[in-house]
Amino acid sequence: DQITTAASLFEDASRYDNKYTQEASELFRKGKMFYHALYLNAQIKDQKEKLKQRLALFLEFADYESAAAMGKAMSRVGLLEDESLRYALAYALYEDGQFEASEKHLTLLTKSELFKKATHLRKSMSECRADVSKCE
Repeated sequence: DQITTAASLFEDASRYDNKYTQEASELFRKGKMFYHALYLNAQIKDQKEKLKQRLALFLEFADYESAAAMGKAMSRVGLLEDESLRYALAYALYEDGQFEASEKHLTLLTKSELFKKATHLRKSMSECRADVSKCE
């Protein structure tokens, strides 16, 4: 129950071995210390892990514009093969008002639970297009 203390210990350990940086960042995220988590995230060497965690951070503190801008980097390292991450990107694009880009990602989803979420997101986009005041 002492997430911040654990995060600080992992951060101290990460100064000696970078393998602890990701854990420290994740613990700071769980402790709602988002900017410090983002600072540590920038030091993670494994690009896939860095980008997955960064996407989670941006979504958690509702920085949809930054999350939406991660699409090319995620594609470059192969993260969009994971449908959960593709849906998360599509959601960020939706929240950022980039409906067409969001739709492109949603059409590639095949897992049933994500397909259901995608259907709901498409319905929301349709409502937004019909009445912009519903989505402000």
